[in-house]
Amino acid sequence: MVRASWLVVLALVACGKRNEIEPLDYVYGFDREVPSAAIDRARELVFQRVGHIGVVTRRGKQIVITPHEVAEGFLVPRALQPPATKLELRIEDSANEYLQRLGKYVKTSDVLNKFNVTYIVDYGAGKPGPIDYYLRAENDLEYVNEQWAKKHDCDVKDRLAGTGVPCIVDGNQLLDAIVRGDQFLFIEPPPADLAVPADHELVFEAMGKKIWRTRYLEREPIPLEVTATDLVRGKAVHLEIVVAQSTVDAIAARLGDKRMVAAFDGKVTPVKLAGPTLTLVTDDFEDLSNIHYALGLAALPARLVEQTTGR
Repeated sequence: MVRASWLVVLALVACGKRNEIEPLDYVYGFDREVPSAAIDRARELVFQRVGHIGVVTRRGKQIVITPHEVAEGFLVPRALQPPATKLELRIEDSANEYLQRLGKYVKTSDVLNKFNVTYIVDYGAGKPGPIDYYLRAENDLEYVNEQWAKKHDCDVKDRLAGTGVPCIVDGNQLLDAIVRGDQFLFIEPPPADLAVPADHELVFEAMGKKIWRTRYLEREPIPLEVTATDLVRGKAVHLEIVVAQSTVDAIAARLGDKRMVAAFDGKVTPVKLAGPTLTLVTDDFEDLSNIHYALGLAALPARLVEQTTGR
């Protein structure tokens, strides 16, 4: 009986070894011929993207990713998909006269003074740069029209006669209502002379989880021609973007005494230029990684594509 049990165990062990699954190789290449240096750049780009998942090597004209574990292999194609993140260089016109007029309108409006919106004039604490005029709004409990409440999943039964439905209104929703008007929030459109000029736009940026602010940007982005990118790790992770002289010239022609920012995924962050190098710093490493990868792919001379999967 004991001998039979050992035979069963040995059989199971042998069966397990025969059925053991090894990680698959994921092989990438280009959709047309490229120089050898471009393949090396692509390998480095892929390594920075999936080096934590597996070993990244160059095999002739191909880039091979061998995952450390079978289950991690399924992450490779997803991680190497081009991200939806699109970076634009924009000019922030924060000292524009339009913002001052809009701020005074908010301050003197009896209706808007009932909301948690503040007109800010930021002199930069003595630091060089333009004065920053903007509107700041916090997520807050407001009394809204029943249609707005239903659309935003508020309890319409919890209604106080003559005041509307109590509902949390996010700061960006409130700022948008101030600029465009929103009958469901009982906010009338501003006077016609306070419509956002066609060559500018107001965007709403989150400042933490509950506070939003306006950013006044020139609508036309600066042409961005990237020659190299580098994700630099140190005390603070930042992204260095080397641009062509055409981009440097375009920045010089438009910047003046204004501020240059990077706009992506609904976010706006300052960016500095030293020589041909732009430096971008944010608190979100994933943002920097996505921008780095997207710009790196765009700078390659051909499209990087998955070719085969196997051992």
